[in-house]
Amino acid sequence: KKMNLVGSRIHNTIFVYSPPKTGSTSIVTSIRIFASDLYNIIHIHDDEMLYNLTGIGGTTVNELITYTAHVLHHRVFVIDVYRLPVERKMSAFFEQIHFHFPGNPSPSIEQLTHRFNLVYPHIGMGDWYLERFPVSKPHVFNHRYGYLANNFHNVRYLKLRLSDSATKWEPILRHELGIEDLKIVPDYRGEEKINGTAELYKKFKSKYRLPSNFLSAIINSKTLRYFLTDEERSKYIERWDERSMFKQFTPLTADQYVRYLDVMPTIQLSPPIIQHEHYRDDGCLCHICKNKRILVKQKILDGKMLTNDDIILHSKK
Repeated sequence: KKMNLVGSRIHNTIFVYSPPKTGSTSIVTSIRIFASDLYNIIHIHDDEMLYNLTGIGGTTVNELITYTAHVLHHRVFVIDVYRLPVERKMSAFFEQIHFHFPGNPSPSIEQLTHRFNLVYPHIGMGDWYLERFPVSKPHVFNHRYGYLANNFHNVRYLKLRLSDSATKWEPILRHELGIEDLKIVPDYRGEEKINGTAELYKKFKSKYRLPSNFLSAIINSKTLRYFLTDEERSKYIERWDERSMFKQFTPLTADQYVRYLDVMPTIQLSPPIIQHEHYRDDGCLCHICKNKRILVKQKILDGKMLTNDDIILHSKK
């Protein structure tokens, strides 16, 4: 009931169940604009987020997925996205920059680099498809089709790569979801952040140099080997090798990072910024929002540039 699934007239549900900062918001917004009348769309990152949304503990995202398929008898899809490791960590770090730098809205590149390196191994971690989805995994990613698809207990699990978003996501999702006119709508990109960090984020990305021990971790990454072709992996390693330092950096240990997370909230000079308007389309199905969605959808199909007026938020109706 809290996820608006019980009693829904729509019996097709998509769980965009992916770690933060992997491009999942663009998938959610795109499906909402083009298929809110066909699918319930649930955007969830992990079990902690499920608890924060519902206030109900002791329930996992996987249990909610199973319940939706087998008790509510919905047709269920689950979508996860892989993002290259350094870029994902950078984005995750800047998402919480006000947490990492309380009272300092404009840290220097040197300060950013030092703090980022301290927490580097502990952010942007994990792959839900490989670690959490209850499906049999092939030995390698299907580079021919650009995605993985598995059926398990009447649930369809899809794994995409963010690097394919501009070229392959539309045909993949049109085919899998049956949304013939679907267009991918970029949404909530780091370069367009509204929390005042966009320019700093761009500058940091251009200036950052990777410590040599972090580069070694990339070279030995099983996940990178799984999701990239040999050629893609070589180019990625080469790119960061050219942008690496010769010296190593000693980050926080796991125990130190736990203490860091405990201490930082107690020294916040002001509460971290909460981004209430996270999506270009918040999924509201009221009459006014539906009509606005029709106009935005047609504008996208006509190839016109979206503006700040083309946002579908119930609070702004």
